[in-house]
Amino acid sequence: KSQRVEASFQILNLHSCLLGLSRTRTLHFADIACFDVRRGMQMGSKRFYNVVTMTNDGKTHMVAKHIPHRKLAESIVADLERALSGE
Repeated sequence: KSQRVEASFQILNLHSCLLGLSRTRTLHFADIACFDVRRGMQMGSKRFYNVVTMTNDGKTHMVAKHIPHRKLAESIVADLERALSGE
């Protein structure tokens, strides 16, 4: 499975592809309630993090997963928020 995220002014596109079947979800900035960094899988003592977005209707969408450091995941969230707001 491959995933790609594209963030531009006011629009977040989430592309995923599995065995040649692709899907694109388009989220508008006005529909996004927040981004969140969540604990993902753990391998031994090493923990990985996921970035999700929550929409105003309560749904969550995976943006990135298996990120090795929390600070990196928080940096990704900051970059996405900055790109979507047009700063």
